[in-house]
Amino acid sequence: VTVLPPVAATVVLSPNAVTLDSVGATRQIAATVQDRNGRTIAVPVTWTSASATVATVSATGVVTAVGPGETSVSARAGDAVASM
Repeated sequence: VTVLPPVAATVVLSPNAVTLDSVGATRQIAATVQDRNGRTIAVPVTWTSASATVATVSATGVVTAVGPGETSVSARAGDAVASM
């Protein structure tokens, strides 16, 4: 018997948009990862910010405002990616 590891097909972010009103403000973002059948699976998620001069994001999805502007935050699980 061969049991394959779960494969991420989609990542859903909640909330799907965030506005931080001051430098140092934070907001927790949750990433739900689903397989191709729509079942939630537990796999590692990697978080990134497109511009660390505007906002950073921790390994657990906490976004912190660093400076004025706009940026996108992404969560990746395998080949599946979601951005806000």
